[in-house]
Amino acid sequence: MKAFVSFYTAVLVLGMIFVIAGCGQESDDPVGAKSNDIYVENDPNETKSPRKNLPESVSMKVGETVKMTLESNPTTGYQWTAKVDSGFITIEKEDYISSSNLLGAGGVQEFEFKALKAGKTNITMDYGRSWESNPINTYSIPVNIE
Repeated sequence: MKAFVSFYTAVLVLGMIFVIAGCGQESDDPVGAKSNDIYVENDPNETKSPRKNLPESVSMKVGETVKMTLESNPTTGYQWTAKVDSGFITIEKEDYISSSNLLGAGGVQEFEFKALKAGKTNITMDYGRSWESNPINTYSIPVNIE
């Protein structure tokens, strides 16, 4: 009887270990994530320069949206501004999410773009202060809409 209880206890413990290990793994394709969503990490050696992390281009279908998330810190006055050709793309959402409640802490800016009609266009992103005439960084991502 003692061997029987020990066997089932071992099976139960091993089963719990497998369940816990399975729950702790992150999925490569989280539910709700789209393959063309973009998360841009800034190059730590340059001022908000994500050029090395940008995709070469984005492909969308008419009616589809793509989300772009960029590291940002608007508490310093600098923030991202999106420019699009409104005949092809609209900016559906623009939001800032702080990474901390601490004063001066950075976070991310999220932009959601929606494709309106087929064609080729660009999404241009500027990083700068609204009261200064020239952004400190500008980049453009070609967009192909089918």
